[in-house]
Amino acid sequence: MYDFQGVAIHAQAVSNVRLRNVNARGWETGLKVEDGATWQIERCDFSRNSHDPSFGWGENGRRGGFILVEHVDGLGTEGPDAAARWDRVNPRSRVTFAMDSETKIVGQSSLRALINPYGGERVNLRVPAGSGLNLALQGKSTLVFWIKVLNENVPAWQNTNPVVTLYESPSRFAKFEAGDLLSSPPYNEARDGWTYVVVPLQGDSLWKREGTDDIATLNSLTLGFDSWGARPLRIWIDGLAIK
Repeated sequence: MYDFQGVAIHAQAVSNVRLRNVNARGWETGLKVEDGATWQIERCDFSRNSHDPSFGWGENGRRGGFILVEHVDGLGTEGPDAAARWDRVNPRSRVTFAMDSETKIVGQSSLRALINPYGGERVNLRVPAGSGLNLALQGKSTLVFWIKVLNENVPAWQNTNPVVTLYESPSRFAKFEAGDLLSSPPYNEARDGWTYVVVPLQGDSLWKREGTDDIATLNSLTLGFDSWGARPLRIWIDGLAIK
């Protein structure tokens, strides 16, 4: 009888591994690799590990046959003081930021932004409030985050959503637009209303990039939203990170 507890094989910061002929069954997680690269897994069996149809989308952590975990630089969606690091760029709107431990998809909480009143036009959510991340972008390739929204306005969103802008300084920035991803999500299957957004820092065929050619340091960023109507907007952001 399996008890589905613990991790059979756990490797941290280990690379260039060839794993062969391993049978690991009955664990909570068969194989967990953190911050590793170039793993070859051959003729291994990680089946019959933790599986519960009622488990949902991972409210109690990641588990299963095997999981890969990579290091990322988090940007204001985790920690007790994270909400205090945000502000808004739109004097006509008021935004209340709070950490939400109930509506989340990674970690202990998400960031919830309640825009009420919504003053129209584009409202930009900024982290940190002011400038000062001082995050070197050398070796980084993407900005990632999960987003969930509630918009009671009809017909809801307009123009581009979200607009992502990375700032080194007020005059040195890169702005990314990919159409209205909130009105037309890039895929149909979403986790309980969450959409995963991946923004290549050099832009691509989906994400059009404009602004300064090269940004060496990220000091702040904004996520911009534009809606029809004047009803309140609710936006949840989770797992915001540069990797």
